[in-house]
Amino acid sequence: MRDDATGVSPHDAGQPSPEDALRWYIDKYESAYGHSTIPFSDQLRRVMSPASRLRAKVLATDLQSARARRRAAGLAARPGPVCLHLGCGWNHLEGWINSDLVGAAGDFAWNLHRPLPFPDGTVDVIFLEHVFEHMPYSATLAVLGHCRRALRPGGVLRVGVPDGGMYARMYVEQPEQLRLLRWGRATPMLALREVFQEHAHVAAYDAETLLLVLEVAGFPGAAITPGGTSELLSEVPDMPERIPETVYAEVLR
Repeated sequence: MRDDATGVSPHDAGQPSPEDALRWYIDKYESAYGHSTIPFSDQLRRVMSPASRLRAKVLATDLQSARARRRAAGLAARPGPVCLHLGCGWNHLEGWINSDLVGAAGDFAWNLHRPLPFPDGTVDVIFLEHVFEHMPYSATLAVLGHCRRALRPGGVLRVGVPDGGMYARMYVEQPEQLRLLRWGRATPMLALREVFQEHAHVAAYDAETLLLVLEVAGFPGAAITPGGTSELLSEVPDMPERIPETVYAEVLR
């Protein structure tokens, strides 16, 4: 599997030795600077901590919120359903309105901790994939509240998060399968740790936890659905590379 942060596996040339794999892991996750494919990002890492970079992105995003509101209104006025892809990162979905903080591949930049820049009850679909693991649960409940207000009655919410339960089961029952899923990691424990403690993850989910959070946020009756399939959407927006490690749920507003 490709690494979420860089888009490449650590050892494309072939199976690494355990020693080389451990050295790569330490260099990637314990380096003061890390590595990135985003232009100028590595230079910024040398002078700004991850928390500082995130605060700077949030500040820059909030400073242009008036322009973003106008942009969002224009996008929503186009013919057809209003389908939002929130926290899009570099995954720009055609036919959707994509949004993230400044610097991503969004159609407009928006801070999800603010109410969404759409009138209440006017959005047809909201999709978030690999977003909520980056937020405390309290923040996730607030963001889901914004989503609930924006969705029309009968609108669809679809959420995907890394499946921590699957990884935990694999660690106990199928450690070699875990090595394949997080390829190149020196041991199954390092692969498991990465899911819960790296990539700026601050929350962990399994199917039960995801459904609970959705229910508390005002989305009762959500159902787990296999990646790449949907009972509510004719076209499924899931990123193929993420499907093997992700638990998805969907629900009607």
